Amino acid sequence: MSHRAGAPLAFTALPEEILLHTLTYVSESLEDTLAVSITCKKLNRIMRPLLYGTVLISPRKASSELGPVDAQATMDSLLSQVNLIAPYIQHFGLCKAEPALDLSREISRERVTEDLMLILAKIPPGQLRSLRWDGNFSYPESIAEHLQTYQKNLETLIIDLWCNTSYQDPKKVKFSLDIFAFRNVRHLCLYSSSMPFSNVQWLLANISKLLINLKTLAVMRSNRGYHLWTSTQPTDEGIYSRSRTSFEIIYPFLETLACDDDDFGSQLPHHLGLESISQFPNLRSLYSRLCLSSRWLSNFDPKVPILLTTLEVQDCIMTVLSKFLLAFQGLVNLDIAVSPGEDYLDDAPILHHAATLKRLVLWKTGRFGRSNQGLMPIPLPLMRSLGKGLERLQEFCALIPQATWTARSGFYPKASLDPTNKTND
Repeated sequence: MSHRAGAPLAFTALPEEILLHTLTYVSESLEDTLAVSITCKKLNRIMRPLLYGTVLISPRKASSELGPVDAQATMDSLLSQVNLIAPYIQHFGLCKAEPALDLSREISRERVTEDLMLILAKIPPGQLRSLRWDGNFSYPESIAEHLQTYQKNLETLIIDLWCNTSYQDPKKVKFSLDIFAFRNVRHLCLYSSSMPFSNVQWLLANISKLLINLKTLAVMRSNRGYHLWTSTQPTDEGIYSRSRTSFEIIYPFLETLACDDDDFGSQLPHHLGLESISQFPNLRSLYSRLCLSSRWLSNFDPKVPILLTTLEVQDCIMTVLSKFLLAFQGLVNLDIAVSPGEDYLDDAPILHHAATLKRLVLWKTGRFGRSNQGLMPIPLPLMRSLGKGLERLQEFCALIPQATWTARSGFYPKASLDPTNKTND
């Protein structure tokens, strides 16, 4: 149909490439995307890549307000539309959420694997860009083999290396994932609450090859929360001395690093010669727990610019952290969990980043009695000083004493404070 001169041009009359590009601006909101897609058949067809580009199945129960979710009904619904959806899927997998669904009762693990394989088989070879497997059961070898054969263009792998130690021996669990089969992998996240021994050994033997091209590496025992156990790490920063060759090993592409001091993390520095944050010259985000925090932050090279915008550390030696924070500026997000044997950090290192800092989290674990541990409230003078100096702060998370809570608005006029983070002490 030709366009009559002077008449307004209908939105749907624009070229489809322009329509798709324009509609991507509403794709971050699922409700908006669905609302636009049902306005007419043409827009519904054009928006299919936005509607079906990401398929993450949540094997969980919904909140009590929404009622229980039938996991098998959800899977059956996907399978009934697989021929329509599969040509557009680029991001696929299981996404664990709380409260977790007991798959052994609601739906068998074998059935989940079979159904997912039916969907994967319909996705055109080489189309998949990311896989997430976070469903509280082992990563099936059949799916691993399929991906390694037909989806070699994967760029992101997020996998929970789960093994049920009640009936599986972690030392005998096979690591079925061959990461080197994927030519373009740049983001690797491996989580586990009980990482099998074979997984640890494989990672230690191959991690140096993986790090050459990775932009993101996360290897942690848990993908959320803090560990509130008593730290046994030394508090003397003098034990963390770097070797002569520590700066000769550089990983130039890594931008995000997250690592625990667990069975894998404790051996990581030895196998890779990792002793300093300066070995990651383009690092923007660091999430580190326990001894690794002190080791990497104590041995920085002042000649290498520090580009961090996000730093999350737990049980780092406070003198090490203080010197590190004063060595550069530019942090936007700062998350510190202080060990029971240390005091809260002074205000100066934090205020050194006042021009950019938007989110601040300060926790300190303390002992109550012989064995109990919990969070200790932030001292009033520290809270007052930070409130005066952090004018750009938008979010502040800490355990606030009740007496301080009543005057919170005067301390942090622009920050969002959580009223549940307070104590009667």
